[in-house]
Parts: sequence; C-alpha cells; structure tokens
Amino acid sequence: TDNTETIISYRHYSICSNPKRRDIYEIAVLHEVDGSGGSDFIHQQYQLGMTINCQPVENNFSLQLKRHHQGASAILIAGGIGITPIKAMAQSLKTMGICFALHYAGKSNTKMAFLDRLKRDLGEQLISYFSNENQRLDFTKIIKDADKNSIFYLCGPNRLIDDFCQI
Repeated sequence: TDNTETIISYRHYSICSNPKRRDIYEIAVLHEVDGSGGSDFIHQQYQLGMTINCQPVENNFSLQLKRHHQGASAILIAGGIGITPIKAMAQSLKTMGICFALHYAGKSNTKMAFLDRLKRDLGEQLISYFSNENQRLDFTKIIKDADKNSIFYLCGPNRLIDDFCQI
C-alpha cells in the first residue's frame, strides 16, 4: 500500500528567487502563528529543497520592460514581506542595466527578509527604513527626487499602498 499523504492547499505566493535561476523557485512566507494556518503549516511541514507540486507560474505583477528599455527608470517600494516580488524585479533590472532604486521599509534590520543579500547585491540602489529607529518612507520626497519618466512599483501592506496613492 502507498502510505504517502496527499495534501491539497491553495495559496498564492510571490516567487522571489533570482530570475536568472530557472531550476528552482524560492518563496518567502512570513510565519504568522495566529493566522489562518497556511504559514504555520508551511513552516512546520516544508523543508528547504523540498519538491512540491504547484500550478504553473503566473506573473500578475510584471515590469514594464518596453518603457524601461525606452529609458524609464524604476522606483521600487516594498514594505515588510512585500519585498518578495520586488526583490526579483530589482535583480532583473540590475541584470538589464536599467536605472532603479529600491526603497525597503520594515520593523528593524533584523526583521526584514533578504536585507543582507539586498545590501550586498544592490549597494547604494537600496535605501532601507527601520520603524524601530523612527525612519519612515517619505513618498513626497521619493516622488519629487525621481526622474519624471520613472515607473513606480509598490508591494506591501494596504496602509503603505494607501499612503502612496494619497500623494
């Protein structure tokens, strides 16, 4: 008899692995113990390197490459775990030599996914904001300092997106 257990669960996660890698998919899942159970299950049951069955990848948040190749720079803004799709965008833009800046806000430098890797890979293209040090994103300044043809990409909590849209 086959003792394998089949578990079917549908969740949507951003692939945050380097886009040049096509042999693996990397996701980041914030462990929310008091959530609806999905993240707790993943943190309890999944292991690094584990093979899982999933639906084909869909890109619902793509770069506007045609405009970037015509000279438009990119301003990437991520709040918390919103870094997952933004990280892959930054890596793609860097590989293509497209001008961009990444503004990444979180609770502290120890609570922000991929921060060390992004610092190493992006250098001055990364601007970090730590709320435990009273640092905040200043959307008015970010917009004012951006090239007039810049394209903005945001991912994060609703409050971050709402605050940006009110500018």
